[in-house]
Amino acid sequence: MVRNPFRINSRSGYGSSYLFLTVAFAVFFATVFSSIAQSNWRDDIGTFRVGILAGNDSAGAIRRAELFREAMNTHLDVPVELIPFGDLSTLIQAQVSGRVEYAIHSALSFTVASASCECLVPLAVPTFSGGAKGTHAVIFALSDGPRTLSDLENQTIGILVKEDFVTGTFAEIELKQSGFDLRTAGVAVLKLNSDGDALEALQKGTVKAVLDWSTLSGDAGQGFSHGLFARIMASEAAPDVGTLRLIWQSDMLPNGPHAVRRNLASEAKKKVQDFLLSLETKNPAAYDVFNPRLGGGFLPVQLSEYKAVRDLLSDLQEDQQTEVLNPQ
Repeated sequence: MVRNPFRINSRSGYGSSYLFLTVAFAVFFATVFSSIAQSNWRDDIGTFRVGILAGNDSAGAIRRAELFREAMNTHLDVPVELIPFGDLSTLIQAQVSGRVEYAIHSALSFTVASASCECLVPLAVPTFSGGAKGTHAVIFALSDGPRTLSDLENQTIGILVKEDFVTGTFAEIELKQSGFDLRTAGVAVLKLNSDGDALEALQKGTVKAVLDWSTLSGDAGQGFSHGLFARIMASEAAPDVGTLRLIWQSDMLPNGPHAVRRNLASEAKKKVQDFLLSLETKNPAAYDVFNPRLGGGFLPVQLSEYKAVRDLLSDLQEDQQTEVLNPQ
């Protein structure tokens, strides 16, 4: 029999040496090519451009965000430049066109931008303490009051004067999708000035229910973790547990994500996401630059989590989308 000179003989030192050298070369070349790939994305980017919402104070916005920029600069090991924009519409255009690689969005601006080009990836979302990624529009009432939405027909509900998107446009559309139109149901809305006014109006029967927002996380008996329901239950005038009852909730409106362009190198995406996920722990001051009221740190987020927002936008005309993106 002719011996195959290339056959590895596991009983000989030659076989072991050959295997060792093969593995060693494989590890060496993998390390080299990985290092080249990692350096290439930095070379390709040059400067990592971050779009931020500045309103009418570009210089002030850049100054306030400097801690965040420095922290990102250090973590990515690449120059980071903050680029301010006056409103969300121009921020969207800048990221879609590639003028910035990274942008800090609202839920609405991200959804509009990603729908227009399918070129964005949400990496992480800031969360409430307790880990909630977003908010729900909710309606709550006294335990002996209305039990369902239909019980609110031709009744009065309360809403805090400081109405926002969640308790305004979002709640209205979500209620319609639940089969309840505030207008056609003859529901009157009473504006309330404070948390105390809301509780008093419920107790006196001035309103049958209150529309507000909640994370719907935490102890339900204590009104969950955030929102008017929770604040009432934590106040000195708090009613007994079980006095208030939730009668309706919307889908979740996620908090606005930090998103990058899809064509950003995979290694760069991972570095950016790692930076965000560890930021609140490693550099809370830098985290607070954009998230002073969201003390839970960043969590990963997926495009699918913005489905409720996509559905909502499909119910709005283009001029209405612009109005909710850039409220006066």
